[in-house]
Amino acid sequence: MIYLMAYLASIFGGWLVLAIGMHVLRASISSDRKLFKPLDFWLGATERSTATTLVIFAPTLLPAFAGGWVALKFAAKWQRSSEPNAGESSLIALVGSVWSLAIAIAAGVWANPDSLTAFSAMG
Repeated sequence: MIYLMAYLASIFGGWLVLAIGMHVLRASISSDRKLFKPLDFWLGATERSTATTLVIFAPTLLPAFAGGWVALKFAAKWQRSSEPNAGESSLIALVGSVWSLAIAIAAGVWANPDSLTAFSAMG
């Protein structure tokens, strides 16, 4: 049951926290884009559910996933934008990814506190 709660917190709680956080971030720098698109929800849900799963069941694989995931997102879209502030948008998206992964890690650690032992052994 705690795993289910961790996934719900990670996916839906993370979406709510990120929607608010990214709105505040964009407003603070006067970015034109104000709202999330449906793809943002699905991309973030995939990111957070995968990261939460890794924290719960295979915490040592999380760094490789996080690095590879961000690299794939950059390769897929972030650096191909033709909009005038593409670099700024990429950095905003990078901040969103870090916040998203932090939420997933927190949910995973909440569900499996023993994962902290694996994290501390990596350092």
